[in-house]
Amino acid sequence: MRAKRAFSAVCALMTAAFVVTAADALGADAPAVSVDAGQSSLVEDYQHPNKEGAAAVGLTLKNGNGKIFWVDCVAGADQVTVESDSITTPNHVACFKVVGIDGYLALEIPSTYFVKAGSIKLTATLTGRANGQDVKRDYSIKPGQLTPVGEPVYPDEGPAALVELRSVA
Repeated sequence: MRAKRAFSAVCALMTAAFVVTAADALGADAPAVSVDAGQSSLVEDYQHPNKEGAAAVGLTLKNGNGKIFWVDCVAGADQVTVESDSITTPNHVACFKVVGIDGYLALEIPSTYFVKAGSIKLTATLTGRANGQDVKRDYSIKPGQLTPVGEPVYPDEGPAALVELRSVA
């Protein structure tokens, strides 16, 4: 997918360079060239695609580097699964695909209680409250392992929100 985007970006830049070169060759009589206002920018904004669809099932997807992204859950697939009372899918599960190490996704899933990694190790960051103070905890999620996080581990802190996933070596 990134290769296709990169190819499209290169083609757009080459077209723009050709137009500028052609205009220079024609001199001052060259017609003005305008850019379509509806055309999307070539600048990456790191916003997660399909944020609206995710919000409909209780996930807030913020931004990332494209190596971790929300997907439909498929039995037996190499996916990260997150279990939360706030997710409105069957079994309260959301799934994510990880496509390499150094992946990053900022998100918010309140009341998260389990995270299971696919074939790549993860760090999951959750936030909660204890004694009136904000608490931030990182959990190491081993490949293929269902790991309790948040309230099951620290019941005095109450429900915790998953705020970040990172794939690590």
